[in-house]
Amino acid sequence: MAIFKKKAKAAEDDLSVKDQKLAVQTAGQDDAEADMDAIMRKYDRESNTRIWEGVPKILISILLVLFSVFCIGMTLFYTGLPETRLSLFVAFAIVIGYMMYPANKKHVRVNHIPWYDIVLMLVGAGAFLYFAFNALDIIKLATRIETYHIVIAILGLLLLWSSAVVA
Repeated sequence: MAIFKKKAKAAEDDLSVKDQKLAVQTAGQDDAEADMDAIMRKYDRESNTRIWEGVPKILISILLVLFSVFCIGMTLFYTGLPETRLSLFVAFAIVIGYMMYPANKKHVRVNHIPWYDIVLMLVGAGAFLYFAFNALDIIKLATRIETYHIVIAILGLLLLWSSAVVA
């Protein structure tokens, strides 16, 4: 009986050595992946994305799915003005753009949006939401639009351009 126990113990020791080697290899791969991510963030513009983990990652994923469903629903079922639909689309695209892509790639932290990105996101989305909710009134004004309408439009377009350049 003692012979069988020794073989079983030797097999367990053999497995633990294999597990240790695998853990060392996995740790080495994690370090290599972290180094590769840092290099890609430094030199590749397309790697310049925010890092979301945990609950925020799930919430962002849900937001992206809801945006897709919103786009499909607006395309198939919305019967209002196209100006309203397109302004809503651009407003939500600006929000998603600033949530996914940082304006400054030097200070990327996990689960963090700097205050200036939040301000730009809200102002850009607010400009297009203003036009979405007041589309009929603005259309009725025709050529008699006010100066503040032009300022809001230019501000919204600049922030849309900024969001597109960052992405």
